[in-house]
Amino acid sequence: MPVILRIVLIISSVLMLIYMLKKVKKSKVQIEHTIFWIILGVFLILISLVPQI
Repeated sequence: MPVILRIVLIISSVLMLIYMLKKVKKSKVQIEHTIFWIILGVFLILISLVPQI
């Protein structure tokens, strides 16, 4: 996986996680929907840090 793609993936995943956590804090989104996005964001960060998985 190219380095630039890994960096973009990490940055976008972190921004998505921050956005979802802010939405949960303001109670504008249900927790059930947010769990999916948080798991997806953590998974994408893991894949970008360790692409051999």
